[in-house]
Amino acid sequence: MKALGVLLACLVCVRAHYSNGYSGPIRGVNAMPEDERLKAYEANGHSWPPAETFKSWPPVPNGPETEAYAKSRDAIEAWIRRLDDSQRKWSEWTTLVQSRIMPSFTEVGFRKTRAPDDVFQRLNDSYYKGLEALQKVEDDKSRNKELLRGVSPENAPWFIRQQRLNDQVMSECKPLLEEWSGVDLVEGQAYGVRAYRNGSTLINHVDRSETHVISFILHIASDVDEPWPIQIEDHDGNVHSVPLTPGDMLYYESSKQYHARFSPMKGRHYGSVFVHYYPTAAWNWTNMDMTTAVPMDWTLPPERVRDPARRAALLAAPEPPMIHWYNAYWLQKGWNLDDAPPYPVNLDKPVQNICDIPGMCGNATAVAATGGTEEL
Repeated sequence: MKALGVLLACLVCVRAHYSNGYSGPIRGVNAMPEDERLKAYEANGHSWPPAETFKSWPPVPNGPETEAYAKSRDAIEAWIRRLDDSQRKWSEWTTLVQSRIMPSFTEVGFRKTRAPDDVFQRLNDSYYKGLEALQKVEDDKSRNKELLRGVSPENAPWFIRQQRLNDQVMSECKPLLEEWSGVDLVEGQAYGVRAYRNGSTLINHVDRSETHVISFILHIASDVDEPWPIQIEDHDGNVHSVPLTPGDMLYYESSKQYHARFSPMKGRHYGSVFVHYYPTAAWNWTNMDMTTAVPMDWTLPPERVRDPARRAALLAAPEPPMIHWYNAYWLQKGWNLDDAPPYPVNLDKPVQNICDIPGMCGNATAVAATGGTEEL
């Protein structure tokens, strides 16, 4: 019996190891001493870059990263290694690690489709009722707003509370996401309605690994002057700019695929719900698992990376794909990059508003003086 117990324990140890696609036996903790973290890195079976990728859950080997994806991660890594602020560098490292070691579930990483008619109609009816009520109290700058760190009350998104309806939508749409992802799912969170305001942006990020694994955005309604697309990467690291019209759903692997809304929303409101699921089969990835997977030399700039091949790849890396998209957007709008709004990076403030930057909104003279050709 004792021998059987030891055998089972060993099997669990082998199973809970990144070489098998699992997070590993040692979970990170906040403020983990670096020497303990490095021991966990080795005990959990991590390497950098990862030698293998995994798909689905329970995870199955999926071969090495594609060349395009590996190059896109090199570009992000090189940028992170050049950051001066150590706290920001660490946050970006854990996000990069998560994007790279989480299993994939689908061929592309996202899919745009249409919501079921009855689901959309119920959400649309509720949205306009809620919007009408919110607009009646607009003179109160904090009431019925989603007050977020770093966003002024004047520019904060409206928030329409309808949790019972959201939970119904989450339950009714689960089979659609299970069919798309190929795994049985647990209901995680249904959030919203968040109604973004003029000037709103969303930083580049991935979602919580605990519960936000397979997700969808359902765009309900909007009053905008131009499309307000979401930027999302595929499994090769290519950035796609995906506009959503009312009734569109975007399925996406939200804890793996970087996504953002870099272009400022131009209009009066843009309302969506956000619904998240995670796999049923003993899913146990957490944010703390990312801390033990950050490579040992994370503090070094590209030119000091010891491995010659890695050093050469990082020094030759181009702009990260999302930063390239962001810069191209402002150049296309007629801005000089030195004068354009800086690339937004604060992970503690994912929703931001460009109108909180003096001179950016409602002042064509000020905008033109800083190099732009378009007023928000």
